[in-house]
Amino acid sequence: MAYPYPPKHCRFSACLAAGALLLAACSNDAPADIPAIVQTADTTPATGSSYKRFTGTIGGTPVVVHLTVAGERSAGCYYGGTGVPVTLFAAADTSYPGFVRLDERNIAGSSAADTLQDHWLLRVGKDTAWGTWTSGDGSTRREIRLRESYPAGSYPLELVFESARAAYSETEDTPYAVSTHALLWPAAGGDTRAGGFIARQFLRLMGCGDTTGAPSPDRAALLQCVAERNKAYFSDYRKTIAGAGMRPEALKQAFNNYSRDMYWDVLGNGGGWLIVELISGEYTGGAHGNYNVFYHCIDVSRQQLWTLEDIMTADSSQLKVLLDIAARRYFRIADSGSLQERLLVQEVPVTGNIYLTPAGIVFCYQPYEIASYADGVIPLFIPYKELKYLLTDAFRTRMRLDNLYKAVHT
Repeated sequence: MAYPYPPKHCRFSACLAAGALLLAACSNDAPADIPAIVQTADTTPATGSSYKRFTGTIGGTPVVVHLTVAGERSAGCYYGGTGVPVTLFAAADTSYPGFVRLDERNIAGSSAADTLQDHWLLRVGKDTAWGTWTSGDGSTRREIRLRESYPAGSYPLELVFESARAAYSETEDTPYAVSTHALLWPAAGGDTRAGGFIARQFLRLMGCGDTTGAPSPDRAALLQCVAERNKAYFSDYRKTIAGAGMRPEALKQAFNNYSRDMYWDVLGNGGGWLIVELISGEYTGGAHGNYNVFYHCIDVSRQQLWTLEDIMTADSSQLKVLLDIAARRYFRIADSGSLQERLLVQEVPVTGNIYLTPAGIVFCYQPYEIASYADGVIPLFIPYKELKYLLTDAFRTRMRLDNLYKAVHT
């Protein structure tokens, strides 16, 4: 992405270590409701915009892959059988035309960048994808075989990509603003009831008004919302530039070229769930822009959006202890050390910005929230077995965690 602000670089800098659990055997203890949660970003340019859900194997191990492509950007997720989150990021030129290299890291580990990265070389066809998984030291290689698939409880989606540009004025050599949207939308031909609920949730998350109880909206409603957002954004941009009172030669400086971007990724699609990631960024001059990443756990089967309050009881003191442990693990801070040796806070606050995995919950913190901008978004993974005393009965039932819950109490 050619952004003035660097969300892709920040996310890359925070996620460099390898993920050794990808090829572990499938665990019978991991609940099967949610497909795997692993995220990729920023691969080589692709033709068109799309979302595809793949199933297949890596070296014989079953995987589910979610691949979202928007212009020069793609993102995806996979589940290697353990349910532990793994993050993928695109590397530089692969030297293999038509293939994308994706470096992986298990975010349940740490943020250290001193481990050689396991990686994928992947080629994507119309409804298949294939390639090679290679261990960080190069000693092990495994075949990747994937095919597009939407079993019951998963939902076909399309990606709506729209980019608009408006100059400050009609004269030549004036600054401009660019507004880019890459938005998910239920594909035609799917379950009508599920599609209507998904469409209303997506419009609500876009800030397009309260659509609760409204008839199933069509794609035109999404495009209309984008058009209204762009009109307001470009109007505000022109007022801001005009109010700065700059001389004509100063107007031509690159820092007056603003941008506003919204990208959506799929982190899970199965078992009646849609786990989505919303990345919003804006550049308004200066050394870099700012961005935020938000996660939403949409239970399509029950037509419910699960929040932290639905999932856990309100004992924040116990949760803060677990977040402290997760932060020390992620940043490699000794038990005797102060968090402020590495972070901006003395203790990690509770956040509702979470996403679900088969093995646990990932608590995510925005740049500057607990760490520096260069650290990017901080994902702190806590397994369900550590959260056992905090989970609500409703959530344990929905995730089929009762057996795990009983096991840790015996």
